[in-house]
Amino acid sequence: LGLRERVIPLTQLARIDTILVPAPGYEIQFTFAPEQAGFLGRIPWRPVQGRKLWLSRAGVAGPNQAAQAAIDAALRRDGWEVLHPEKLSLRDQLRACAGAYRLAGEEGSALHGVMLMTGCDGLRMDMIVRDPRQGPGQVNANQATICAARGIDLRMHWVAGESVRQRDGAHVDKVYAPPEAYVACLRT
Repeated sequence: LGLRERVIPLTQLARIDTILVPAPGYEIQFTFAPEQAGFLGRIPWRPVQGRKLWLSRAGVAGPNQAAQAAIDAALRRDGWEVLHPEKLSLRDQLRACAGAYRLAGEEGSALHGVMLMTGCDGLRMDMIVRDPRQGPGQVNANQATICAARGIDLRMHWVAGESVRQRDGAHVDKVYAPPEAYVACLRT
């Protein structure tokens, strides 16, 4: 990001007369200041026409892994490229996303990488809401905040037929709908 600040190690008690605390450039769910967005925007969006990229969670071990792998297979058959972000460096994840005409995935941090992209006007992002019990006003607004600052067309989807077994914070263990339900959602 080009940060080059001088570090001054403190080895003894120091007295500070004035501390300047700036307004936050990014505040989860609420603010993505234009100055912060400009500073973070390093990867230009250069889409390949028709390239659809699904950011999968199937590579992460857990109780939902088999259902997520079945969703991946169904989306591949429907023309989606499937990416497992945890298997790539951040740079390679961003390069893949920057070449996509359309991005999709389940709600979560894998979709937040677009905050490091620039020139995203026209990019469509489809986000599957992780907890189907949450209505439109209850979904964490973090992705909407990021997408609004980047000019990304965010569309949220609730997949019919899902139910939650257990939730611990952002971690949701659920009964997934059949893979065809995800394909149908993303065809809208």
